[in-house]
Amino acid sequence: MIIVYGDAMLDLTYQVNTPRFAPEDPTVPVWVRHGAAVRSAGGAANVAHRVGSLGVKAYLFAPSAATPEMPHGEFYGDRLTVKTRWYCGQKLVFRLDEDVTPLVADIDITLLRCELAVRKMRPEAIIISDYGKGAVTSFVVDRLVAAAKEVDAVVLADPKGRVLGKYDGVDWLTPNAEEAMLLGLVKDKRFIPNVRNIVFKAGPAPVTYMSNAGTSIIEVPPCEVLDPTGAGDSFIAGLAVGLVQGLHPMQAIRAAITNAQAACKIMGVYDAGAQ
Repeated sequence: MIIVYGDAMLDLTYQVNTPRFAPEDPTVPVWVRHGAAVRSAGGAANVAHRVGSLGVKAYLFAPSAATPEMPHGEFYGDRLTVKTRWYCGQKLVFRLDEDVTPLVADIDITLLRCELAVRKMRPEAIIISDYGKGAVTSFVVDRLVAAAKEVDAVVLADPKGRVLGKYDGVDWLTPNAEEAMLLGLVKDKRFIPNVRNIVFKAGPAPVTYMSNAGTSIIEVPPCEVLDPTGAGDSFIAGLAVGLVQGLHPMQAIRAAITNAQAACKIMGVYDAGAQ
């Protein structure tokens, strides 16, 4: 079983008609087709969904509103980030993010419930899904790492922001190229003593795996990308599942790559109405 903690969001995806894409005209007329949005769980909720889709039970803790789209979990408060995307066929026309910061009280009670669940349920892994919305702080990471050590659970974090020290003590860190740059990460383990394993993602480029044993380069198979939305969520979900199933780290990373590429072959995240 895997516990996921972090920033849960609601994703809305619309398919639209547009008469043209004119570079010289900043105003592009758009009409909504059918008027129906595909509603899906985003952020940490998508990570939990991806874990479950791989056959491992996931339990989600997020200081945000409970909605029918979210997987089974604990939610506190009525403040929810919503990401809306409009597509014309396979082309992203417009994206609107309505970011909401969770209240401190909601974070505190969610963290407390999560810690209690870790000690009671004894998960094999904890995933910290940080989307920079406020649910993940240095204090939160410290508490979750401490709770994980009590039950011998591996801790994985998908980072965000510029504070590398926030993730001290986690077992796995999975930054993409932009996140690594913002965190000041370099591909030299001597400069990051408090994280045992780091996986540098770079889209279609090779993945760099850095651990106490050294640095390895893992090639990424060719993949036709329809939409990269949710690829990072799928990567860390696949990595966590591979590790709890006893795969060697290199095998787990390859499984994570495969899972991320599968997410790139569909539009948006997933249709919660079909689940």
